[in-house]
Amino acid sequence: MVSELSLRDPSRDKVYVSLDLETTGLDSERDYIIEVGAVKFSKARIIDTFESYVNPYGVIPEFVQRLTGITQENVAHAPPFAVIAGQLIDFIGSLPLVGHNIQFDINFLRKHGVVLDNPSYDTWDLAMILLPTNTEYSLPLLSRDLGISISRSHRALDDAQTARQLLLVLMERLDTIDPLIINQIAWMASKAGWGIQDLFSEHGPRPVATLEGIDFNNLSAKEKNDTEKGQSQSCRQFIPEEISSMADSEGLLSKCLSGFEYRPQQVDMIYEVSKAFDDNRHLIIEAGTGVGKSLAYLLPSIMFAVTNGSRVVISTNTINLQEQLLSKDIPELLAVLETNGHLSSGEVKVASLKGRDNYVCVRRLASLFKNERLQIDEARLLSKCLVWLKDSMTGDRGEITLGPKDGGVWERISAGDKGICPGLREGACFLKYAREKADNAQIVVVNHSLLLSDMTRGGSLIPEYQHLVIDEAHRLEDEATRQLGWEVSQGWLTDHVERLSNWLNEMRTTGLRFGLSKTQMSQLESLVFNAEESLPKLRGTWSQLWAMFEGFFLNQTSAHDQRAQVRLTNELKAQSGWSSLDMTWGNCDISLRAIESNLERLNHYIELIDIKDQGNWDTLAYNVESWSEEVSELRMRLESTIGKDVEDDRIDWITQKYDSTLTLHSVPMRVDSYLEKGLFEKKDMVVLCGATLSIGEDFNFIRSRLGLKEADEVSLGSPFDYEKAALVIVPKDVPQPGVKGYKETVESGLASIVNAVNGHTLALFTSHAALRAARQTLIDTVEGSGINVLAQGIDGSAHRVVQRFIERPRSILLGTSSLWEGIDVPDGLLKALVLVRLPFNVPTDPIFSARSEQYQNSFVEYALPQAVLRFRQGFGRLIRNSKDRGVVVVMDSRVLNKAYGHLFLDSLPPCTFKTGSITLIGDYISNWWDYSNENEISGTL
Repeated sequence: MVSELSLRDPSRDKVYVSLDLETTGLDSERDYIIEVGAVKFSKARIIDTFESYVNPYGVIPEFVQRLTGITQENVAHAPPFAVIAGQLIDFIGSLPLVGHNIQFDINFLRKHGVVLDNPSYDTWDLAMILLPTNTEYSLPLLSRDLGISISRSHRALDDAQTARQLLLVLMERLDTIDPLIINQIAWMASKAGWGIQDLFSEHGPRPVATLEGIDFNNLSAKEKNDTEKGQSQSCRQFIPEEISSMADSEGLLSKCLSGFEYRPQQVDMIYEVSKAFDDNRHLIIEAGTGVGKSLAYLLPSIMFAVTNGSRVVISTNTINLQEQLLSKDIPELLAVLETNGHLSSGEVKVASLKGRDNYVCVRRLASLFKNERLQIDEARLLSKCLVWLKDSMTGDRGEITLGPKDGGVWERISAGDKGICPGLREGACFLKYAREKADNAQIVVVNHSLLLSDMTRGGSLIPEYQHLVIDEAHRLEDEATRQLGWEVSQGWLTDHVERLSNWLNEMRTTGLRFGLSKTQMSQLESLVFNAEESLPKLRGTWSQLWAMFEGFFLNQTSAHDQRAQVRLTNELKAQSGWSSLDMTWGNCDISLRAIESNLERLNHYIELIDIKDQGNWDTLAYNVESWSEEVSELRMRLESTIGKDVEDDRIDWITQKYDSTLTLHSVPMRVDSYLEKGLFEKKDMVVLCGATLSIGEDFNFIRSRLGLKEADEVSLGSPFDYEKAALVIVPKDVPQPGVKGYKETVESGLASIVNAVNGHTLALFTSHAALRAARQTLIDTVEGSGINVLAQGIDGSAHRVVQRFIERPRSILLGTSSLWEGIDVPDGLLKALVLVRLPFNVPTDPIFSARSEQYQNSFVEYALPQAVLRFRQGFGRLIRNSKDRGVVVVMDSRVLNKAYGHLFLDSLPPCTFKTGSITLIGDYISNWWDYSNENEISGTL
C-alpha cells in the first residue's frame, strides 16, 4: 500500500503519465503494438486511465500470447494504432512519462509515428539508484520486495498501474536520501543530458559539483573495530579426537547448534581434517552430499587457529558458498563455541577478502565524477554508488547488483588497476581496509580466483598463511587456467584510448589550475601533446590488425560452420594469410611502443614537478602510469602470440561472439606444475575437499591434474539412503546421440517425465542447440496442461530461471553448463532429474583438444574421467537433504551398450536402478512415486 504524502508536500499535485505497451516482440523496427495502457496521476490520486487493444494486422507469436494472455481474437476487431494515436497523444499531452524501461515504449511509439519529447522517468533507473543493494530489478520482483500488489503482469494497464505505484514508493525513498547526494546526482544527470535530472532537482536546492556528503576519510573510524587483531585469551590443546567428538550424537553441537543432525561421516571428516592440521599434512578428502563439509572443516580450522596462533585461509569457488560461510555457518559455530566456553567472546576474527577489482576506488570514482561530460550509463552507476557508499562499510561490489551495461563503468571506478594507488598509501581506500581487516583475522575466506591470483603474484594479495582449506576443489584447475591466462578483444582500445584522452586533457587543465610556472606548463603541454598525437596512429594500426584477424578467422570457417572459435597452431600460422597478419602486427607494435615511450617521458616529468595533494593530480598520474603498464603488458602478450611460434606450454585461440566481436585468448597447457610449486609446496598444510573428486574412490586423475603429489586420501560416503530416496532409470531403447530419432525420442520422453511428476523437473543438456529445440517442443506439448517451460539463457540467466522455478515448481527447467553443478532447489521441489546426454567435452574446444594431445589414449585418460566427474555433479542436483526423493533418468543409452558405460553408473551411490522402454517411462515414475515408501515399483520394468 502506498502511503499518502503530507498535504504540505510541494510536489503533491504534479501530474505524470505512466505508460506501458504490449508488443509482438522486442524489436521496435519489426514488431508491432498490440495493447496500450496509461495512467494519469499525481502523488495524491489517479486522475484518468487509457486502455486499448491494438490490431497489429499480423500474427501474435504463441509465446507472446502465453506471456500476456492476449489472443488473436482479442485484437481481431481492435483499431489499428493509427486510429488511437491521436487519443493517446492528447491523453499524454506534455506531462512527464513514467515506465519500467520506458525507452522501450518510447521507441515503439516513435516507430508508429508518435514522437514524444516529454521528460521521461524510468523506474528501472530510479530503482537501480535508490535501491542499490536490491538483487532484482524486474517490475514483478521489485513490486514483491516493496509490497506493491499486482493484479496481472504483462498487461499494459496493469503494468502502467504498477509503474505508477513503484514511482511513488521510490519518491518516498528519495525523500530519505541525503540532500547533498541528491544534488550530486542531479549534477551528474545534467552533464549526461539525462532527463531524470528534473526529478532529482525538485528534491534539492541546486546541483553541486563536489562529493560532499560522503565522508570517505572517516572510513578508518568506521573500520576501527574490524581491524583490531584477534588474540587468543586462553591456553588450550588441539586434540583431533576431542575436536571431532563435538559432533558426536551426544556432543556439543548436537546439544547447542540449531538444526544440527548427527552424521557419522561428518565426525570422520572433522577428525581427518583435524589430523591434517595437527600433522602438517596435505589431505584430499571427498565427502558425499549431506555430510556437512562446511562445518567439518570450519570447526578444526577455528580451533587450530586459536590454539596455535595461526591464520587459516578458506577458499571457495562460488559466491553462494562464500556468503553462506560468512553470514551463517561461521557466525553460528562461533556463537556455540563462545557460549560454551571453548572460545572467549570476540576471540576469533573473521574476514572476507576478494580480488581488488571487487572494491570501489574512491579516488577513481571522484575522478570520473569530475569529468566535464558523462554518459548516461556512467551517471547511473555513479549515482547508485553515491547512495550505496553513504552506508557501506566495505565498498564491495558484491553488496550491489550491476546492470547489463555497468561492467565497463565499474572497471573505471574499481581498484582493479595494477600499480600502487595513492589511496593504498594514505587516505580513504576500501581495498586497504579490507586487507587490514584480513591481516588481523585468524580465519580469512577468499575465492579461488583471489587464491590463485595471489599465487601468481608471489603472495602479495593475501596476508601470510601456511594453512589452507580449499572447498569445491574440483573447480581449481579451471580457475587456475583462467588466472594463468589472458584475453584481449578488438574493442579493448576504444574504451582505453577514450579514458587516456580524458586523463591527458584533465592533466593539462589541472596543471593550469594549480599554478605551474610558464616553463613547467610549456613542457607539460608538449609532453601531453606528443602522447595525444600518438593515439590516431594507434587507432589505425589496431583496426588494421583486427581486420586482418577477422579475415583470417573467416577463412578458417565456412558459412555453415557453427564454430565460434579457432585454435592457433603452428600449422595454421604456416598459412600464407598469417604472414600478412604478422606484418600488420609489426605496424601496430610500433604504434604501441610509441605511446609507451611518450607516456614514460610524461610520467618521468610528472615525478619531477611533484605536485602533491593538489586536487586529483596523484590519481591522474597513477591512472596514466597504470595505463602505460597495461599497454606494455598487452604488447608483450600479443608479440608472444602473433609474432612467435605457438609455445608447447601455451594454448592460443580466437573466438567470435554473436555480435562478431573477436577475442584472442591464451592459457597454459597444464597448471599442475604452477599449483605444485606455487601453492602446495609452499604451504604447511592444504586440505582439498568436495563431493566429486574421485572416480571409484580413485583420486589419481585429480591429483595429476592439480599436481598434488604428496597427500593423504580419504573418501567418505553420504549419510542419505539413496536406495529409498532415488530411482535411476536408463531407458534401453533410446537411440544413441547423433543417430536418427534420438532428438525426437528424448523430447517425447521429457514430456512423459514432466507429466508424470506434474512439473518439478530439471533437464540437463550438453548442447545449447538441443536445449533450444527441446524447449520449443515442450512448449507445444506440455504448456497446454499448465506446466511452465524455463530455459537457461532464453527465459533468463541461470540464477533467474532457478528463482522462477522455485517460485513456480510446476515447471520443467532446461539447463546447461553451470546448472550441472551449484544449483540447490529447496524443500523437495525437484522430483525428477534428466541427464539428457553424457557430459563429454566438445572435441573442438581449444583447451580440451590441446590438452587431449598430451595423452597417449586421450579418451580413456582424459575425456572419460572428466565426463564421469561431471556426470556425478549433475546427479548431485537431485538429493540435497535427508527428506528429498526423486527419479534420475539417463537418456544416453551408451551407459548400457558401451564398454565404458558402467563407469558412469558405478560412480553413483547405491540407488534403486531400473531399465526399460522409453515409451513406458511415465508409468515407471508414477509407480515408483506411488510405492516408494515400500521401495517397490508395481509391474516389471
